[in-house]
Amino acid sequence: MSGIPYHPDTFQALSEDRVEVAYDDPHIRFTLAYYQVNELCGVSPVSMEELRAFV
Repeated sequence: MSGIPYHPDTFQALSEDRVEVAYDDPHIRFTLAYYQVNELCGVSPVSMEELRAFV
């Protein structure tokens, strides 16, 4: 996740620039998200027609 980190006690911004924060980082709770990057692994795209065949 990318965002602006804040101090947990004072809520003052720790940086004026965005920083990357891992999802398992405890500081993520005090980071105002700017954007989130998701990556899908082990999946295959399918068309709507293929999905209708299962209904």
